[in-house]
Amino acid sequence: MSADAVYRTGLWTASATALYASSSFSDAANTVDEDSMGSVGELPSYTLVNTRLGRDIPLGNDMTLNVGMGVINLLDDDAYFRGADLSAIGRIPMPGRTYVLEGELSF
Repeated sequence: MSADAVYRTGLWTASATALYASSSFSDAANTVDEDSMGSVGELPSYTLVNTRLGRDIPLGNDMTLNVGMGVINLLDDDAYFRGADLSAIGRIPMPGRTYVLEGELSF
């Protein structure tokens, strides 16, 4: 389940996104207990909240530079994933809180 909110005023844009993922299983048998290798077992639920603040900078000639900064996983929630193509054995933690600075040029 997810929700987004975007607020624009003048050249500024602020946004927030929240994503909730319920607990899941990594095998067809829905094994609850994780084995010693971490290759099966239940993955806990998590909530991921991301934010961004950006500003448009008109450059002329129909070009606009948008400069933004944001935070991914604002709440620093622990989350894991497990996939045969990514982690044949064991679960992999998602990154913790991450800060992002970005630019986008539209022309």
